[in-house]
Order: sequence, then structure tokens, then C-alpha cells
Amino acid sequence: MELGFIQEILEAHDGASKGKYTIGLGQDCMGFCTEVEDVISMSLTVVTSLLEKYNIDPTQVGRMEVGSETVIDKSKSIKTFLMQAFEKCGNTDIEGVDSTNACYGGTAALFNCVNWVESSSWDGRYGLVVCTDSAVVDGKLSQTCYLMALDSCYKRYCHKYEKLEGKQFSMDDADYFVFHSPYNKLVQKSFARLMFNDFLRNASSVDESTKEKLAH
Repeated sequence: MELGFIQEILEAHDGASKGKYTIGLGQDCMGFCTEVEDVISMSLTVVTSLLEKYNIDPTQVGRMEVGSETVIDKSKSIKTFLMQAFEKCGNTDIEGVDSTNACYGGTAALFNCVNWVESSSWDGRYGLVVCTDSAVVDGKLSQTCYLMALDSCYKRYCHKYEKLEGKQFSMDDADYFVFHSPYNKLVQKSFARLMFNDFLRNASSVDESTKEKLAH
């Protein structure tokens, strides 16, 4: 069961300055699980809901990757627990494993599934990616690390693109961007950060008026 908490009320309860959560983090409300829930029960709910909502035959799932930073059993993967959603229909032939590594765990799980589909090992069935967490981290330090990683990853991606395509990459060349979103405002800041990176690289995505603003 997930509970909701209006952020304005939480600001007052925590003694935080007005707007810290609603404006600073860009959140209207926050959801959290009860003490009887954990990453396994939440994942089982999501997987079951996904199969039912999109009318997916459980036997048509051939790979399941889990991304998480929350360890429940050090000798047993979360993926193993999730197999109970498929065992009842006789499908025990599902490859995959957990990728345990903070925010990147989910990304790694996605890449693993995509690589499987593109490989000679793919048997034509679906690949399923599950991202689940219930963790407490240092928010300020996490944000700094996030933005530093964003700068580094974008720089490397641009270099790889330019080496492959023979031309400069800019944000205009992308159809869409996908961000890990621990809170809404960080996504906005990250997108602006990419624009700033394009400005430093003198990329075509930054028009003259924007260059003038960023130059100051």
C-alpha cells in the first residue's frame, strides 16, 4: 500500500522553510510505502499489474532484469523472488539477474535487456526491466554526484557520437531525453545543465540570445 503526503504539510511538520519541497524540489506530494512493504512486494505488485494491464502472456517473457540499490537478501536476488509471478503458469525459463548499483542499477538493467534483444541469444520473447528502491541517501551529496556524472556522461556521449558520425552533437539531434528523477526539480536542472554544456561546446542548439544570457 502506498501513502501520499502533501508537501506543504510536510514542510510545516519538518520545520522547513516554506517552498523548500514544493518549489525547491518541485513536488506537490510524496508517496511512500508502509512498514509492511519492501522492494520485493512493490516489485511483485508492479510486475503483476504490468502483465494484466497490457494483457501480456507470462510465458512470453524470456528475460527479467532488476535494477536496485536496496539489498534484502545477500544470497538471493530480487529477480528470484519475482519469479513467483511466472512459476504459476509454468514459465521458469527466464534469464536475468539483479544489477545493484544506486541510480545506475536501473540503467544497467535496461542496457542488459536491450543487449539481449539485439544478440543471437534472443528467442523472440519479451525482456522485462524492473527498477525498485527503498533507500535513504545523503541528498545534497547525491545531487552533486548526479550533476557531475551528468557532465561526464554527456561529454563522453558527444565524443562517441562525433567520432561515429563525423559531426558535432547537440541537444537538437536527440528526439528525447530520459532522466532518473529522484525529485522533479533535478530533471529541470539536469536539462538546463545539458544546455549549458552545449553552450560551452558552442553547439548549434544554443541560439544567440541564449548565448548572451549564459555568458553572464
